[in-house]
Amino acid sequence: TYTINVKTSNHKNDSGKYNTHIYAYDSEGKYSIVELGTEIPENQAPKITDAKITNVSKNGYTVTCKVTDDGSLDRVQMPTWSENGDQDDLIWYTATKSGDTYTINVKTSNHKNDSGKYNTHIYAYDSEGKYSKVELQTEIPDGNQAPEITNAKITNISKSGYTVTCKVTDDGSLDRVQMPTWSENGDQDDLIWYTATKSGDTYTINVKTSNHNNDTGKYNTHIYAYDSEGKYSVVELQTEIPDGNQAPE
Repeated sequence: TYTINVKTSNHKNDSGKYNTHIYAYDSEGKYSIVELGTEIPENQAPKITDAKITNVSKNGYTVTCKVTDDGSLDRVQMPTWSENGDQDDLIWYTATKSGDTYTINVKTSNHKNDSGKYNTHIYAYDSEGKYSKVELQTEIPDGNQAPEITNAKITNISKSGYTVTCKVTDDGSLDRVQMPTWSENGDQDDLIWYTATKSGDTYTINVKTSNHNNDTGKYNTHIYAYDSEGKYSVVELQTEIPDGNQAPE
């Protein structure tokens, strides 16, 4: 018994009719021949099923699908972009495999923290370059609100200065709290942007009049709380510094 195994990969992965001729030679060079033919079915593109988006939040979402192929599956890719900015945040994700399930996790932080509509297209390629495509879309909620400033107050007022405190909370990532301060003498010529110190969710600055030309009278402190996306809240405070230096009696 004589056998060969024919691989289409050795024949340009062609489908359709194949011919195999069998030649049997003896030692004198005499031979016989038998001609055979067969039909190789055309390789189909990979099949994508059960494609879905889950775990949608302001931080992103998950895309999963199942992919099967009658030949050799090469890769599954999922280009993703938000509809803000005309695909300026396009990323071609390569899906991870578990059995016949393929997955990507989309983080909005990789897409300029955009909210609104997002598109993910699924491409499944086989080793011959044939592919299938499924288009998905979802909506990312604009869940990130500006930081919230509460309990803002001025205390410990004296001719030497005062203290400003507030509480700040944020549903995302709080970046910084700043408190620009100036006296009403001199048209903001003494403006200083103080960066508040943090203790828990309380932020504090200590204003010294010696840093503000030793001015007395009205002082303004505005509180700005910024998150990592640049959203901010502002609270405006004002106080009066007494003219503690009296003339000799």
